[in-house]
Amino acid sequence: MQLLDKMGFSIINTGGLGATVDTSSGNIVISVPSGNNLSSLGLQAGPYYLRVIADSATNPNDTLGTLVNITIGAPSSTPPDIIVDPDTVACNTGIVEFLISPYNQDSEYEWASDAINGGVPFTWPSNPLSVDFTGADVDDYTFVVTEINYGCRGPQSAAHTIDIISTPIVDINGPQEVCKGDTVDFNVPFIAATFYEWSTSRGEIIDTSNNELTVVYDSLGTANIRVDALNQCGSSTGNFTLQVKEFVDLDAGKDTTICKGNGAELTAESQGVPDTLATNFSDQLAGNGHMFDIRAKEDALITSFDGNMTSGGNKMRI
Repeated sequence: MQLLDKMGFSIINTGGLGATVDTSSGNIVISVPSGNNLSSLGLQAGPYYLRVIADSATNPNDTLGTLVNITIGAPSSTPPDIIVDPDTVACNTGIVEFLISPYNQDSEYEWASDAINGGVPFTWPSNPLSVDFTGADVDDYTFVVTEINYGCRGPQSAAHTIDIISTPIVDINGPQEVCKGDTVDFNVPFIAATFYEWSTSRGEIIDTSNNELTVVYDSLGTANIRVDALNQCGSSTGNFTLQVKEFVDLDAGKDTTICKGNGAELTAESQGVPDTLATNFSDQLAGNGHMFDIRAKEDALITSFDGNMTSGGNKMRI
């Protein structure tokens, strides 16, 4: 078997391709070296004429051979690398380029990513792949690429993950009312590669971990939380105000018995200031400030009320 040039019919290689002939069916199985070894035969991937010459032919014309079209695909046996500019973190305000290395001009490359086309693979006609992340969700996205050389697929690249970030988001989450002595957690949405600095006007900071803060409050009054955040996309400052209140030691009074449908009055005392808790029976248990409803079941005339207003309290049985 000979490989001939498509343009000038010049002989490029004779007998270099391994072949097995089935003498019964006449089928020929051709063995083509991998892309990394093809050049040792003086060959490269692409289209050729294959000249098949028969020996011991009964028809003299058959000894002249037959020409058939053959295309050799030879992707690299080594997976391509993905090189990203800029690095592995980028802002959602512009274009990120994904460079294939090494790159074969005669191949096409199939990309797949959860950031594009719903994860469905696609081809891109040039190198690098340019992706516009303007307005994209803050998240990490993964890219892989596969070389396809004249229809033959090579090994897939290692996955490359890039974190797309934005200017820091500093909406502080936490309770607006706490009790003196409470240990309280606060946080803002986490963004990769972002520096966070926390401060508080009241209480003691006992732990900070990037986008999270833990404070112990040991005095009464208004407390202000502040977070300053900085990354390559910009900086932001967030503020949060809360009230630190006295722990309520609720004196619920003596146990009593009343009929369903009647009302009951509880008195809570804190630092000598009495607060009246007006209650009545209903099918719902609700609270609004110091106003409470007590649930009463159809088959029960006696129930209990837990007088917690903040972190503590006593019980009376009704």
